[in-house]
Amino acid sequence: MMSSRKALFSKEDLIREYTELGKTTTQIANESGHSPSAVWNYMKLYDIPRRPEWSYRVGKKFSPEWRNSLSKARIAKQLAKGKANPNWRGGVAIRNNTARITEGYQVWRKGILRFKGDICTLCGKNLLSPCPCCGKKPDRHVHHLAPFADNPTSRMSDENVVVLCDYCHKLQHGKGH
Repeated sequence: MMSSRKALFSKEDLIREYTELGKTTTQIANESGHSPSAVWNYMKLYDIPRRPEWSYRVGKKFSPEWRNSLSKARIAKQLAKGKANPNWRGGVAIRNNTARITEGYQVWRKGILRFKGDICTLCGKNLLSPCPCCGKKPDRHVHHLAPFADNPTSRMSDENVVVLCDYCHKLQHGKGH
């Protein structure tokens, strides 16, 4: 059954505004009183190709102040590597990554997944059965309760780890979806 709703944008109008006049989706949305996501959805519906990200700068002249601030930002980025970076913790990431790739750690990790890795400890999802939608098995993560970086003595302790699905593991590290 066809919807009787009128389209917010016609294909011709979007091509003229976006392609010929060079307006951004935000400008088109503001002028029409709709959201930028609505403009993008109609552009996808009409197969209107997206412009490259750099195209908005073509032909524009930047002020000396703007160029100077960009230059300073690039220099600061170069200087902030390694020990100059305020987040530097003495090369702990290198030591941790080296510890994770040792043969002993890998054997221990596979053993944990073999004995504890059937079900996510937090959400109870079965980690061995494939997804009904895509057929892919969920990723299994060995999560350290006491942080890996801060506790080298308990890294390979069976009591210090739980097995989590990808989603729950990201939530535990504050990187939720």
